[in-house]
Amino acid sequence: MLGVLQAAPNTRLWHRLTKEGRLRRDMDDDMGTFSGLNYEPDRPEGEIMREYVDAWDYLYEPSRYLARVYRYYLAMRPVHRDPERAVERPRPQDDVPARRKTWRQRLNQVWSICKIIWWQGIRPPYRRQYWTQLIGMWRQNPSRLKQYCVTCVEGEDFFDMRRMVREKVTAIIKERHLEVSPATPQRRAASR
Repeated sequence: MLGVLQAAPNTRLWHRLTKEGRLRRDMDDDMGTFSGLNYEPDRPEGEIMREYVDAWDYLYEPSRYLARVYRYYLAMRPVHRDPERAVERPRPQDDVPARRKTWRQRLNQVWSICKIIWWQGIRPPYRRQYWTQLIGMWRQNPSRLKQYCVTCVEGEDFFDMRRMVREKVTAIIKERHLEVSPATPQRRAASR
């Protein structure tokens, strides 16, 4: 998660900024993830806010996020039950009798899977990447498939938050009448 630096009350930074006269007392902000700076920065504030939005756009761009999640779970060691432990007595959680799922619970699970397929595999423009990586995970590291799917679903929240960050920062820039220089294109490091 990303956020801009806030001077929290009664910290060393708070007291230092107060002493320097750089702390903004007139702010009625919640100091949350999407709030503006509560102090006068050394650099232009508009530039800092633009970089904040650019960082959100870069990190949580859907195809980039999905590729990062895929690499992460592929790099994990597959989970297998230890053969020696299987011969020994069962672990305590294995002693608990298995409860059968009700029809309502099963229907709920099927409905959840259908929603995931719709929101990740049918509706978005990155659906091809999603299916390719899902099949790749299923083939190469099936023991991590469930965790991978959960993390992909969590990404949907980040994709929505990208839009919210942009809207909130745009409102802060308008409210404070900040000058924002045009974004410089991202340069990629040359591969050797």
